[in-house]
Amino acid sequence: MDIDIDYVIGSNEKMQKDRDPLKPFTIRAMSAKGYFLTPTGKAHYALKCFVFSFTNSACNKININIELNDIDRIYYNRRFVP
Repeated sequence: MDIDIDYVIGSNEKMQKDRDPLKPFTIRAMSAKGYFLTPTGKAHYALKCFVFSFTNSACNKININIELNDIDRIYYNRRFVP
């Protein structure tokens, strides 16, 4: 399962300040649900990717990839009619 979260805000300074607490918050929230952080995540300038794993009662391993995109983006909500 992949979860993509786009953090959109107008100020680059605000994004930089806000992204520091995102990692510990995400780890705490997922750990509370029984998931553990695997070392296969990535961290780049505008992207943090966490991979959490869980083994269910049927001994199946479940991975959840959470991507936090914190780059300034502009979204348009337009309907395109051909």
